[in-house]
Amino acid sequence: MVADTSALYLKGGFQAGHFYELSYDAQGAAVAGLGFAALRDMASAVKQQQGGPIAARHAYAFGPSQDGRWLRQFLYEGFNADEHDQRAFDGVISNIAGSARSADFNARFARPNGLGFFVASLFPYLDLDQLDPVTGKTDGILMKLTPDQRPKIFYTNTSGEYWGGGRAAALTHTTLDGLADAKVPDNVRIYLFAGTQHVPGDYLPSQGPGQQRPNGNQYNWALRALLVALDRWVRDGTAPPASAHPRLADKTLVARDKVAFPAIPGVRPPLSIPGGYRADLAGSAAEYPLPLLVPQVDGDGNELSGIRLPNVAVPLATYTGWNFRNPSIGQPDELLPLTGSYIPFPATKAVREQMADPRSSIEERYGNRVRYQELVTGAATTLAEDRYLLNEDVPVIVERALANWDEITRGTSLAAR
Repeated sequence: MVADTSALYLKGGFQAGHFYELSYDAQGAAVAGLGFAALRDMASAVKQQQGGPIAARHAYAFGPSQDGRWLRQFLYEGFNADEHDQRAFDGVISNIAGSARSADFNARFARPNGLGFFVASLFPYLDLDQLDPVTGKTDGILMKLTPDQRPKIFYTNTSGEYWGGGRAAALTHTTLDGLADAKVPDNVRIYLFAGTQHVPGDYLPSQGPGQQRPNGNQYNWALRALLVALDRWVRDGTAPPASAHPRLADKTLVARDKVAFPAIPGVRPPLSIPGGYRADLAGSAAEYPLPLLVPQVDGDGNELSGIRLPNVAVPLATYTGWNFRNPSIGQPDELLPLTGSYIPFPATKAVREQMADPRSSIEERYGNRVRYQELVTGAATTLAEDRYLLNEDVPVIVERALANWDEITRGTSLAAR
């Protein structure tokens, strides 16, 4: 391997789908971790200082993906207590972070944007104190904060954070051995956006090809409603919508091998997806595995639990949080990172029978577009009544669902119904 100041190349070329690790001696470590103190002090100043350029009664923090992991680390290191031991942020939404954090946000020669699988799988995973059976240590995400310093917290995740990338989202609400549901503290709510990928696929044009089309199930509407719910919870104590996530107790959360995914022609089942391992313990991945607990699915392959947005509640397709690499980019047995799958149903009974698809066709399910519109509108309205959606967003959601109907049925006998 040869490098100059701006490029790196391998004699003979790189092979598609392979990881290459570069080791080198580094110099001049920059100071890392100041962002924790800076954000804490900013929130505190906005709330506490008089006569400043910005003043507010409450402060909220929202962070997706890496920023969500950053917020979990921020809480774990106790930074939500300001220099006067007062609460900095009153509300926190850690989005699409799963149970992950990262020690690299505050370390010498930090790599805060590291994207390696499982490097963020660090004990502890729960907010409340839990015992590490390996080290004997008891710890929790909120252990360094007093009850008054702890914010209201929403953990929001997609299916992708349960299935891959080392985020192990189930560990935010199960015991470390994966055998029981864990207690969630009163200041925390946990939500799964059922049948979604890390970021909706139609906003990732450069994410790279998978074996299936990327999952475009949009969940930002639910995030909007949850932000409103968090604000009301902080402002006037109105309890937010109940947590909506899979559970071991009702068998909506299961081990990977128990997932009843249907045998859809041309779709590789997810049973070969590997579980994670603990990155905070020295040793091989096999020595300290993490349980791979994932949402159970129905006969269509759609998830049974969580916030089932209209695309999942009244489906035209199977939506997953996983997708395998296309053979054209190498390693087709491996996951395409952060990407889910969108697998439309057959439009008609004749097509379903020709394809030997076990999923009922759109024609058999709904008959016509008018009936589908009625069901989608009802599903969206119910979610709005339960405060998982905003009433003002219902028409837009229905319009988008109907556009999806038109796309799938174009050129078939259903297009005129």
